[in-house]
Amino acid sequence: MSQPSGMVLLNWGVLGLLVVTMLVLVFVRKGVQTLLGLITTGAVMVLWVYLSFIAPAQTRVVVGDALEVHTPPYARETVEQAEILGAFVVDWQDDQSFQPKRKINGAAFGGYRAGRFKLKNGSHAVIMAAGTKVLVIELEDKYLLLAPDDFDGLVAELNRRFIPVN
Repeated sequence: MSQPSGMVLLNWGVLGLLVVTMLVLVFVRKGVQTLLGLITTGAVMVLWVYLSFIAPAQTRVVVGDALEVHTPPYARETVEQAEILGAFVVDWQDDQSFQPKRKINGAAFGGYRAGRFKLKNGSHAVIMAAGTKVLVIELEDKYLLLAPDDFDGLVAELNRRFIPVN
């Protein structure tokens, strides 16, 4: 799933700020403070690179014998066909009950959502979407709200292998 351009620009901006901070520490400061600053800034930079660039690149939906949803490091779900109670397409601007209300563990920026969220209807959901039109997969204890880059291909594959999508 592609990140919105605003989020990508923000990620690069923060990374640039961290690099500038490290350069200032190396060339302006001296002593123990420099070392501690470099270690701290380096640790933050490594974490930022993982959360902003590496993990989003690994976000995917795999349709095989089971449906697998990966939104690292926030959620990983494997769903067998028998576990799916229903599937339908919703635009949460039209049906606000499926709109995310609160982030439990995930990333959110504009319309981009990846991870675990609580919905306005009180249910829990794993969301992987970069807009408001999502494929809702109903499970016994939660929902999966999915909108990968190949949205129509996912809907067609679910229709073919798992359950009719309304």
